Amino acid sequence: MRTAAAPDLGAVRRLQGAATSVVQDAEWLESCAAVFAEPRRTRVVAVDGAVAVLAHGGPRAPWWEVPGAVEVTEPVDVLAADADAAARLAEALAAQALPLMLRRVPRDSPVVDALERAYGPRAVRVRRDGPGTPYVDLAGLDAPDAVLNPGRRSDLRRARRRAEALGPLGAQVHAPGPGEVDALLDAALAVELRSWKGPAGTALLRDPVREGFYRRYARAAAGAGVLRVALLHVGDDLAAMQLAVERHGALWLLKIGYDEAFARVSPGQLLLAEVIGWSLGRGLERVEMLGQEEAWTRVWTPHVRPHVQLGLFPRSSRGLAALGVGAAQQTRRRVSDRLVRG
Repeated sequence: MRTAAAPDLGAVRRLQGAATSVVQDAEWLESCAAVFAEPRRTRVVAVDGAVAVLAHGGPRAPWWEVPGAVEVTEPVDVLAADADAAARLAEALAAQALPLMLRRVPRDSPVVDALERAYGPRAVRVRRDGPGTPYVDLAGLDAPDAVLNPGRRSDLRRARRRAEALGPLGAQVHAPGPGEVDALLDAALAVELRSWKGPAGTALLRDPVREGFYRRYARAAAGAGVLRVALLHVGDDLAAMQLAVERHGALWLLKIGYDEAFARVSPGQLLLAEVIGWSLGRGLERVEMLGQEEAWTRVWTPHVRPHVQLGLFPRSSRGLAALGVGAAQQTRRRVSDRLVRG
């Protein structure tokens, strides 16, 4: 894990009132830049009312993009007070003729159209739909299971009865201070390791770099008073966990996991129901699931926030070389996918 100091993100902090997502927050961007980017390859491009934090990927990814986009795979965005500010930022980026890649940027972000206009015919544009992020709309709900259809509500009640047969259920949502973070994360990440993610090698305890990022970010979020760690106990055993942030009128689920030993009682679903109920009690507007839409998220919500991937490559030797690298990588991925599918 890189331990370099994060770049100065004072411009991001000054614009925090314009943020609408945790991926625009200074704590998130500072953690991404410190862990995933080299300081000498990091730029903070700021104009009146807007700022972008970008890192160059080196020879294997010779373009500029938001640090952490590849490693964490969550959505990205710039921070802009309004559409005019986004346009000024786009013009500044285009004036520098930077090869640019925005992975999973919200389709309705004002910077998408602004960048396409600013780069215009001077650049090759590559745009495609990206995976959307599901969210639970809490407006008008009077109970956490009200988002489920009758059959799923029955399944949830049955799972609860099975769990209670094993021992008392206990759900807590912790709001730790910085000094309490590591102990809670140790417990939560141990649960994730006991899920399917452990054998698959995707649990954070199997990936020291990503684990380091989430620990660093969790400490920063705790310092800001927004970190939430939800835990579900079945009897004396910790069966499920969620790492989340409460901000921008929503609860943002960053990591989830459950102990496979309790799979029969659906502990992840039971904890999600508890957390939705907790969010209702807090007066929140949404539970943002992040990640991408999957079969289990469709059980809870039909709502998906659309995203696009936008690449802009100036018609220069540097820009076209970056485009060639990206095209070659895309071709290799397609061939690999076909081989996997047989």
